[in-house]
Amino acid sequence: MPDHHPSHAEEAAPTRPRRTPLIIKDPPDRRLTALWILLGLTWLIGTPASLAALLFNTMDATLHPAAPGSTAPLTALRTSLAALLLTGLALPACAAATAALTRRPVPALLFTAALALTATPLLLTVTPAELWAALTTDLTP
Repeated sequence: MPDHHPSHAEEAAPTRPRRTPLIIKDPPDRRLTALWILLGLTWLIGTPASLAALLFNTMDATLHPAAPGSTAPLTALRTSLAALLLTGLALPACAAATAALTRRPVPALLFTAALALTATPLLLTVTPAELWAALTTDLTP
């Protein structure tokens, strides 16, 4: 058998480039994305709303003293303080921990920043000991 020598036309013909498939990761689960959005909106709306409720209830309790034996002002203060602590501290802390455990770096970073944005002014205003005392002694019925 004679050896096949390529002609000039075969040598000049462009060779087809090799194509390797590009592997694209699946997008994250939409339910998780919806969860992060819902938690972020809850923090974004709930924290200022509960802070405003706490401020207004405090002003109302100091400007308009309640009748003796009435627990309505303390109940309103307790509710607004609990809402502030839940939406401002507990929600971003739990969301950041959940995001870190599920290996979602962007939500973990954002909820850690949200926790820092909420906790810093709160803890600069009220010391943790005073906050604990308000929760355990002053606001208990």
